[in-house]
Amino acid sequence: MFIKVGRHVERQLHRSLTECGLNMNNIIALLEIARWPGISRAGLARALQVTPQAIHGTTSHLIEEKLITRSEYVPGFPVEFSVSKAGIEVIPEMNHALKSMHLEIVSRFPPRSAVEIAGTLQRLLEVPVGSA
Repeated sequence: MFIKVGRHVERQLHRSLTECGLNMNNIIALLEIARWPGISRAGLARALQVTPQAIHGTTSHLIEEKLITRSEYVPGFPVEFSVSKAGIEVIPEMNHALKSMHLEIVSRFPPRSAVEIAGTLQRLLEVPVGSA
């Protein structure tokens, strides 16, 4: 049941994100940068459990879309990423998509299980917004 619900929700979420010009990797990275303004490439890679090299394409796309900014390169210091004003404006749209996903998932479970699932999902989908 979890797999079926997950696939259905993933398709809906991808449709919503496509309207924003983002994919799932982009949204997860953007939300993580919003949680931790000034996060380094290595820190972001650790948080997303990928290599720093793998995060390069994602951050490059977010920079091109003007959703994040990066600090200037200074030898010996890590590059830092922060959410831009445009990124902050996109986050509510993503939140709407995530909340829709949350409701969709919860609606697929029996009432007794739905309460536990709803609480868990709420904690997972909380998205604090950092300032640009």
